[in-house]
Amino acid sequence: MISIEFSQQLHQQDENLFLITWEINDLRIFKHDYDFSPITSSINQQINQEMSIEEVKNQPIFQAYRRFYWRQLHVDPTKIRPSSEALVRRIIRKKSLPKISPVVDAYNWASALSFIPMGAYDVDQIQPPLQLRFSLTGERFTPIGKKTVKLPIDTLILTDSRNIILSQFPYRDSQLTKITYSTHSILIVACGIASVPKKSVEYALAKTKELVNWFKFQGILDYKDGGFHYFA
Repeated sequence: MISIEFSQQLHQQDENLFLITWEINDLRIFKHDYDFSPITSSINQQINQEMSIEEVKNQPIFQAYRRFYWRQLHVDPTKIRPSSEALVRRIIRKKSLPKISPVVDAYNWASALSFIPMGAYDVDQIQPPLQLRFSLTGERFTPIGKKTVKLPIDTLILTDSRNIILSQFPYRDSQLTKITYSTHSILIVACGIASVPKKSVEYALAKTKELVNWFKFQGILDYKDGGFHYFA
């Protein structure tokens, strides 16, 4: 099990943060060319039936994460949406989600369906234990597909034991630990906050596992289940 510690400063905050993780081990992907549309078309239809683009901003879970982004990430959520909200908005606007790889596609679509932000990390590129803490003066971070940036002080980050920053959490993940077709072990992390029911966060990971298993039953991949773990 890959453990995640919360810094003392974070414990002193009145956020009641919790994390739920799922570990995927010995991942083998047999096919790079796959058709996920039987699943995505159903999820697409469900999301569009549940809300319009005008109703997205009133969804209680999205509102909770927006407030969290503003308080703890110092990010304006009207300009940079929580990742799950951004996925839902893209789907409602009839733009397909990018096809990346089976596991990444699975957790992206599960995130959109559950409204819960999640991140995923190549376990071979990190050194446990991990720590959720606030950034210090001068710390730098390289997001996926972006240039290295200097982080504002006291923004929430996930680091490993070498102080490598895995994520400006749960906003964006690191280029250094992104999932590729060479990845064999994955840690998926779902972010829970006080005003979001634990069952909603559990559902996000359960749905992710369900979608990964769909790929497994199609003969597209195989893996060993490392289990779910809870941290608070």
